[in-house]
Amino acid sequence: MIHRDGSVLDGNEALASLLGVRENSLAGQHLGRIVPEGATPFWTANRSSTRGESEIVTATGQRLPIEMLSRTIPYRGSLATVTALRDISERRDSEARIRFLAHHDMLTALPNRALLTEELENKLAAATEKSDTLAVLCLDLDGFKLVNDTYGHATGDELLRQVAARLRAAMREGEFVARIGGDEFVVLQSSGTQPGKAGDLAQRIIAALTSPFDPGGRRVTIGTSVGVAIFPRDGAEPNQLVKRADIALYRAKHNGRGCVRFFDAAVDHEVDDRPQLEQELRDALAKGELSLAYQPIFDCVGKLVSFEALMRWTHPVLGPISPARFIPIAESRQLILPMGEWALREACRTAATWAGDIRVAVNLSPVQVVQKDLLSRIDAVLRETGLSHERLELEITEGVLLKDEEAACDVITALGKRGVRIVLDDFGTGYSSLSYLHRFRFDKLKIDRSFIHRLLHERSAQAIVKAIISMSRDLGMEVTAEGVETTEQMEALTAQSCHELQGFLLGRPMPGEDANRLALEHGAEGGLRELERLRTAMGGGRTEAVSAA
Repeated sequence: MIHRDGSVLDGNEALASLLGVRENSLAGQHLGRIVPEGATPFWTANRSSTRGESEIVTATGQRLPIEMLSRTIPYRGSLATVTALRDISERRDSEARIRFLAHHDMLTALPNRALLTEELENKLAAATEKSDTLAVLCLDLDGFKLVNDTYGHATGDELLRQVAARLRAAMREGEFVARIGGDEFVVLQSSGTQPGKAGDLAQRIIAALTSPFDPGGRRVTIGTSVGVAIFPRDGAEPNQLVKRADIALYRAKHNGRGCVRFFDAAVDHEVDDRPQLEQELRDALAKGELSLAYQPIFDCVGKLVSFEALMRWTHPVLGPISPARFIPIAESRQLILPMGEWALREACRTAATWAGDIRVAVNLSPVQVVQKDLLSRIDAVLRETGLSHERLELEITEGVLLKDEEAACDVITALGKRGVRIVLDDFGTGYSSLSYLHRFRFDKLKIDRSFIHRLLHERSAQAIVKAIISMSRDLGMEVTAEGVETTEQMEALTAQSCHELQGFLLGRPMPGEDANRLALEHGAEGGLRELERLRTAMGGGRTEAVSAA
């Protein structure tokens, strides 16, 4: 657009199309008809060459967000302003989706763990100021695993959606419900006479989930049990209250379906096995009973590029213990520091024996990143094992950035200068602040498996994955998609030019010696042949997840 003194002098066909008018009607239009009331008027010459954002209004009255850049030019005998406009509606929509999903569970659209933490902290601050009470309720579904195992994950997912809808409808003013994973939900209740009011809410929740559901046309009956903790009686810290409500839930479930139990400090030690597990975890570390498994990661043309090192603990009596259970214990008791250093050394030692330039990815906890001597420890491990800096990837989550942003920035910058690759893990499940991508120099983003699981069935998941890949490409970062389980997912991701793929379809976690054999067997051509074999084995176009056993 070329304009002077508030009037359009000329414009091209693209501008006419954007405004929804004929090209020959552009000249003479007043800018006041194009810029809606309240929009920032970026219509003056901009010598700094910086882009601004504003809005325009079309002939139909629609407001469109735009990016603008203006310059002064000579035009028909005097100075005028030429302005370039770009419609950024799609980018704004993608950013809004990412922001929403950063704070909401993708399956049910309920608030997620991140938003729960924020809401709980705010409600605790308000309750403390007013000398008020706050109830925290934990619940999970009785019989959900049976439905999921009998009818499949699609039916289980639909059941969770219907449960979420009923819980949302059961909430009243001052009540807040979030899904924190699997079939687990947390409800907050502000103020009121406790524990009576929380007991009424628990019974209301039980009643809401009692009548049958019909996921996928199947009639199923489940139920729920509820555990309750009350502030300030049962604790003053967010994590402590949730933990104690969870302990109460554990007791409720052992008393049958449809039960409500309040936290009771007298029986806390009978229920919470974490202190015992903590000591046994210390013993396992001292006795060398921890191990690492390595899951392969392939690029989009089938070449093996790296392995992710995953910590495993096989208890001598209980058998395999889930990392989701023992890693939080390690982090809360500072055990993660010796465990993390052991994992780093063991992963680098193993990777140094692999053929070619295959990289190894090791997860760093927030506790490790803020260590003052982290850099020297990493340097020492690499010297000791003989692995080059360029073959090491360190995966961090957004929790690292939230814990100490300044320290994280210094560490990431220093590691990058050494050649170590930095990966932002589980992108899209935490706060996912776009400002992190602007400030921190990541080499790669990993799209969380929850997005990939719904990639073929939900347009919102498709849009988010597409936006993340496109945004990362523009920022010069690679993208790894986690949780690839079907050939259809793989083909959809490769069609979007996703850089790397990881999941049970391509390879399960394996011992280090098996990883070495895979590295020897899989060059670029071998990888392509393997992907073709997978497509053939999966029937070409059949959607069937590979077992995660």
